[in-house]
Amino acid sequence: MAGDWYPTSGDKGLEELLRRCPDLEAVFACNDPMAAGALLAARRLGRVVPETLAVVGFDDVPEAAYFYPSLTTVRQPLADLGCQAVELLIQMLSAPTSAEIGPSPIFWLHPHLIIRESTVRESQKAANPNP
Repeated sequence: MAGDWYPTSGDKGLEELLRRCPDLEAVFACNDPMAAGALLAARRLGRVVPETLAVVGFDDVPEAAYFYPSLTTVRQPLADLGCQAVELLIQMLSAPTSAEIGPSPIFWLHPHLIIRESTVRESQKAANPNP
């Protein structure tokens, strides 16, 4: 489903997904605001997160821990990404000609899964009391 990165598209998107796939058990939103919209739609449509629908976002915005339920999300290493971008910019600016810059480097930055309440079912909590 296409979204516009705002909560309203997460809300409308989940509503459409559930209309098409009523047995849907999990959804991954492209960012945390869209996941917040999906959480709202889930409540409105009678789905209990995470018992009947798990919701995951992406970015780990500071508010994600305060959504209800708190949002499982993927944290990007934004500080590392910024450092790499600045280093690359400095190299480009200090090169006398564009021919001396060379090919664009590839950077591998590792995201982290931040597990919160929106994906941990009661049965999982009982099976693993010490996560």
